[in-house]
Amino acid sequence: YLWIPPALVLAGLAWRRPVVRATLARGGLVFLVSFIAVTGPWMARNYFHFGRLFIAERGGMILAIRAETNMMNRDEYLASFLYWSNSHFLEETLRRLYPDETLARLNPGNERGFVQLARSRRREINDELHDTTLADQRLFEESLRKIREHPFRHLLATLPIAHRGIYVKSPAAVCLLLWVLFFGALWVSARTGDAAALAALTPALLSLAFHSFLTHNIPRYNAVLIPALWVALAVCLDRW
Repeated sequence: YLWIPPALVLAGLAWRRPVVRATLARGGLVFLVSFIAVTGPWMARNYFHFGRLFIAERGGMILAIRAETNMMNRDEYLASFLYWSNSHFLEETLRRLYPDETLARLNPGNERGFVQLARSRRREINDELHDTTLADQRLFEESLRKIREHPFRHLLATLPIAHRGIYVKSPAAVCLLLWVLFFGALWVSARTGDAAALAALTPALLSLAFHSFLTHNIPRYNAVLIPALWVALAVCLDRW
């Protein structure tokens, strides 16, 4: 999905500037062939062996963790903003405001936690089917059904989960500053019609949105944000 924003930006650029259409068309063809050459054989292998056209099989597990996390109660929901803040100061504040019982299910290592509940369900299905690929597929279907049964919980959980994923660098204050610059760079690039800057920045934004909406969004999922945040800093220094 990360190539979609640049593709849209470049398509818009080709529409506005017909003279570059041929160059963009050649570049787009090279990109498409390269993408298929890398992922196509692996996806074909998975289809012939497992009957599914996919790149990796842990999608069910990730969606299961998200479906469990959606079931946070009110105190867990409020505490999650501090729990996932990646700040020593806010962690101390968290301990003063909330007892350990409130934080238990947010802890990925706790056997009653959301992560371990999803893993336990995965093991149950795998023991039944004796096939990790089929187990992941069933877990995916179960988790998707659970999300559909609780759409408002899913939408509400997206906010703290998005907050969780933004801390891709330490310390937290530096990361937050870079995010302010990131959105500033997006705004400036949109106003000035800088297609190249938009093409460089929008994949990171889509990555954050995707993982915030469909996963538990641990920071490493957003590794693509790190260069994009520094590109945003460069854009801001150049424009301002």
